[in-house]
Amino acid sequence: MTVARTKRGGGWGFPSKTVGAELRTIPVEWWYNWGNYIPDTDAANFTQVSGVDFVPMIYGNCCGLDQLPDGLPENTSALLGFNEPNHMEESNLMPEAAALLWPRLQAAAEKLGARLGSPAAAVCGANCNVRNPFDWWDQFFSNCSDCRVDFIATHYYTCSPQYLQWFLNDIWDRYQRPIWLTELACPNENGTLSRQVTYMRNALKVLDEDDAVERYAWFAPHTEDFGWIGPTASLFLPDADPPELSALGRIYAGDAVPEAVVTNGSAALSAADVAALTQPLTAVDKAGSWLAACGACVSGDSVESALGIDAHCRDCGMLPIKRGQGIVQGAAHGLLKGYVGSQA
Repeated sequence: MTVARTKRGGGWGFPSKTVGAELRTIPVEWWYNWGNYIPDTDAANFTQVSGVDFVPMIYGNCCGLDQLPDGLPENTSALLGFNEPNHMEESNLMPEAAALLWPRLQAAAEKLGARLGSPAAAVCGANCNVRNPFDWWDQFFSNCSDCRVDFIATHYYTCSPQYLQWFLNDIWDRYQRPIWLTELACPNENGTLSRQVTYMRNALKVLDEDDAVERYAWFAPHTEDFGWIGPTASLFLPDADPPELSALGRIYAGDAVPEAVVTNGSAALSAADVAALTQPLTAVDKAGSWLAACGACVSGDSVESALGIDAHCRDCGMLPIKRGQGIVQGAAHGLLKGYVGSQA
């Protein structure tokens, strides 16, 4: 596996006393935290001296927006737009509202000489204001035709490398802008590590080989409390001091040799997990369309029921749960509001 160091990054929630130590442990080229500043002094110092790029985000209609164009790090090279605006439990912005706010982000990016990423609309399976991210983006751009957007930011949760490739295809074909996939993982719930290993190996190949993809970030360093993904997606072992990469984290860090993944570190691997490290990668059709394959899943409310969402639509990236409850972005959102209020 060829490691595209300039692409690979991560999202760290906060507050955390280990962000700086974890950044020293995993070789990523960029990182973000769903906020517009680095609250951890150690992480800030490491970012300053290491060359690892911190990318601030304006989460939504809050959290530093009113302070723009001030309030961002002086060395900001790129700025991320609103987080999952089509999800009611995230920034929850209709496209028209986001378009009205956008000139503030654009002015900030221009002042800093930074690139500007789109609002990160994402496939939505429950509690949506717009279910289909392409519908949300289309409406945003129609209301913001003169707005500057340098790259498309989005999230995609699937265990299918095929649908991942097709989702990327449609973003590029429709908007002709580079792509930052700032959240990805296999929604594994109580599933096996081998399933997560298989998906990561295949997904990294898709992302590293796709010229439209500039950057991506696995979700997340720690997923023990995220029931909709499950603990197998964690890049680090829980409660390790100093931080220690999990087997999945070692794959993400670029260990291409299975023996290195198995022997480097204390994480125990089952026979199935070891087998997942050596099985051939999935052959992916690079010419297909996600909208053609998955469009019906995001057309209205027909697929949502008390029984959840069928297997095909899950592979298309839909989750029949309230993702925002108890996950890191929700905590970050509240902390950002408190921080911004204290600086006013």
